[in-house]
Amino acid sequence: VQMFVGVGAARVRDLFEQAKASRPAIIFIDEIDAVGKARGSGGPMGGNDEREQTINAMLAAMDGFTDSTGIIVVAATNRADTLDPALMRPGRFDRKIHVGAPELLGREAILAIHAAKVRLGPDADIRYVARRTAGMTGAFLANVVFEAAGLAARRGADSVSKVDLDEGVDRATIGAKRSLKLSDELKLRIARHESGHVLANLLNERPELRQPTNKVTIVPHGTGALGFAEMGSPEGDTYLYTKSQLEARLDHAMGGLVAERMYYGEWSTGPGSDLQYATRIARTMVQQLGMDDGLGFPQTGADPSDPFGRQPFCEAVGGQVHE
Repeated sequence: VQMFVGVGAARVRDLFEQAKASRPAIIFIDEIDAVGKARGSGGPMGGNDEREQTINAMLAAMDGFTDSTGIIVVAATNRADTLDPALMRPGRFDRKIHVGAPELLGREAILAIHAAKVRLGPDADIRYVARRTAGMTGAFLANVVFEAAGLAARRGADSVSKVDLDEGVDRATIGAKRSLKLSDELKLRIARHESGHVLANLLNERPELRQPTNKVTIVPHGTGALGFAEMGSPEGDTYLYTKSQLEARLDHAMGGLVAERMYYGEWSTGPGSDLQYATRIARTMVQQLGMDDGLGFPQTGADPSDPFGRQPFCEAVGGQVHE
């Protein structure tokens, strides 16, 4: 998209002429949402003649009436929902390939590629790192290895150890370690809090709901956490949760608060993020998943497509939801 109207369209036509001259050819357009946004989406005063002429030139070049045999057009975007519908018509960008976050084996393979660029110690466990990094993309995984290599270099080691990789994961998820002067009394409170999370998991009445503990620490980290307890699935990825599994997560979240209350008779501001996490799970169970016997199946949460966030039910039902 250029400063002057028509220049972008001319360059699109020139691009396809160059592709025709060197057929067979592949045209790859990265971040196509920059030019391919739905036309007329800016309102009566929000149009952009230059962008619209550029996308029109692209549509004309791809519509099949011109001789485009031997030319494949590929595009990438993180905002497929904003693209003009005409771009997605059969004969244009008619095949969609969703590239999501890799699962456990994919993460392990990606980590192996980046780990091949550094010297790993005998105790380095790529599978352990893959299990701890559920939901991370390739760029995050590369950063984990990069951070671990930097840590090993700073301490003068000749290889990357499991401890370095572990700290690399922490830096990529909750930030680097922080040097805070904490009293012994506060350290003990944090230790009891984090132990409460782990015990709430290990003491679950149903063994199949207990999760392996990846890491527990009372070392402060960059995001403001004074400590954390991380539990994970044995497989590293969980795609579906049962009601029992969600209730077990509520147990984990509340374990720190319960431990503080048992030892001190009250709790601190520490469980604030735990309560926020637990409330989000409970709200989803009741409002989205019908996991409350009293309310049953209706989804009582606000419709995401409603710009005003209006509740679809009356106030009486809203009161039941909150209760």
